Amino acid sequence: MKVLRGQAVVGGIGIGKARFLRRGKRLSPPKIIKGEEAEQIIRLERAIEKTRKELEELKAHIEETLGKEHALILDAQLLILQDKKLLDELAERILKNLDSAERAIKNLIEKYHGIFSQVEDYHIREKVHDIEDILRRIEKNLGEEAREENWDGSVVVAKNIFPSETAHIISRGKPEAFVLEFGGETYHAVILARAYGIPTVVGIENVETEIREGEEVVVNGDEGIVIVSPSRFQISNYVELKKSLQEERARLNELLLEPNETLDGEKFSLFVNIEFPAEAELISREVVEGIGLFRSEYLLLMNQRVPPEEEQYEIYTALSEKFKWVIIRLFDLGAEKKIADLPFHEEENPAMGERGIRYLFSHRDLLYPQVRAILRASAHRKNIKLMAPMVTNIKEIKNLLMVVEDVKGQLRMEKKPFHQDLPVGVMVEVPSLALMADRVSKIVDFLSIGTNDLTQYIFAADRANERVSPLCNPLDPAFLKLLRFTIKKAQDQGKEIAVCGEMASRPIHALSLLGLGLREFSVSPAMLPVIKRVLSSVEAQVIRKKINFALRLSDGQELEEYLRGEIEKIYPEIYRWIRRICHEKNRKTLGI
Repeated sequence: MKVLRGQAVVGGIGIGKARFLRRGKRLSPPKIIKGEEAEQIIRLERAIEKTRKELEELKAHIEETLGKEHALILDAQLLILQDKKLLDELAERILKNLDSAERAIKNLIEKYHGIFSQVEDYHIREKVHDIEDILRRIEKNLGEEAREENWDGSVVVAKNIFPSETAHIISRGKPEAFVLEFGGETYHAVILARAYGIPTVVGIENVETEIREGEEVVVNGDEGIVIVSPSRFQISNYVELKKSLQEERARLNELLLEPNETLDGEKFSLFVNIEFPAEAELISREVVEGIGLFRSEYLLLMNQRVPPEEEQYEIYTALSEKFKWVIIRLFDLGAEKKIADLPFHEEENPAMGERGIRYLFSHRDLLYPQVRAILRASAHRKNIKLMAPMVTNIKEIKNLLMVVEDVKGQLRMEKKPFHQDLPVGVMVEVPSLALMADRVSKIVDFLSIGTNDLTQYIFAADRANERVSPLCNPLDPAFLKLLRFTIKKAQDQGKEIAVCGEMASRPIHALSLLGLGLREFSVSPAMLPVIKRVLSSVEAQVIRKKINFALRLSDGQELEEYLRGEIEKIYPEIYRWIRRICHEKNRKTLGI
């Protein structure tokens, strides 16, 4: 038995035998002799046509099972097949260098690797990843027919995996999990795995030597752990855990239909955070108030292109037709969120650089079409709200409001309908804005606290840096005091305020927010039933008193220990349930 540790990118538990993704050995293809060029170009054209048909079939499968938005991943690849420059270069290598079709593809892949090998931005690397995916598929189609394989119930092991390979595997039987050496949360293959709910761990070094074909493997996608050749006891435990989590999920889904209120009658609202429109299809409008955060930038990140205004308008309209309320966050680009087709400056500290609303103000050709699309979509049911990310001061808010009014003027001139009183709000992610919450609340319609970024800015610690990330403790008294101040000032002005950061999706943290006076929680869809049960199982006034006392303590660890102890003492049943459902060490849920 051995335990491998990587990066958790898709949660859940997978148990099965390891199967390697075999692409065949790529021997050095030969050159051709003069006079064979036409034959090679015909072979290339046939392989390209076959590749196109395969991708269209895979796209249809994804569209049928996930929806049009995820199928756009393969649209990006179909566009590459239409890139005349790319295909002309292959033909030129055949004609000028007397390369065989295979050799031309091999050399072109090497060329792209050389160009992009020094690029640190993984969104740009993803683009060459797509190009390589297409070229390898064309290369495969130059040869013999590959035998069809059923991947159902297996754990797929590979150095990396291309989007079309992921779609192909899933269309031939749903695997238990993916274990990869390379990849990241926004890689197209990972996005597909997440959409299908397949546990995925990446960053396992030397994965093809650490795991042998046919070995039993347990994949814990919540903790980023892969157990190779586990004992019978371990397998039994994980099988039982997986089963109990599925049963628990079914019971929790029944709970969602009950009223949102604490034991002492305090009402609260539950919203969900989503990245892709297809996620909305899995959420019942009866159990949530709406979408508390639609991360619209994933429309760009998923396909590495900027969707035109009409396409955005259709997506936003479709969302508004499903839910009571939809909050659309403007494109939150910059820092780690970039696409190859947009200009980004090299920055010493991108986390504090030109990102969020700062980037949009510098690129109004991106901002204006999105605001137009949101305003137009809001005309139908008047249930859309616009929210700005990474706002620092009141001047930025006033500039945004001027942009909104400017767009309204454009739409009036064009005689296009829109919602005249579209609510405009801000994300509170920067301490300067939190400290001005009283004045901010006078000029915006609502606020939403993004605790993920706010913690790292409060504590001057990068939460992705393992050396300092423990400093980013949302239960530190300093942070909770700032939250209490922000929540109270917004409520004093009669403005709605929610928390849409990760803090709202963690049971103990959500209870802390309840005690601070928060009544609107926007959580990840997977955690919706968990947070509903936790908040419904306590008395708001009791939690408020405990939090008020806890704020006198000196540090986050002391406060957390006190709070857990008090909850265990007062609400032992729900505390035991939280302990069973949630993994305490990393504070990550086990597949719920």
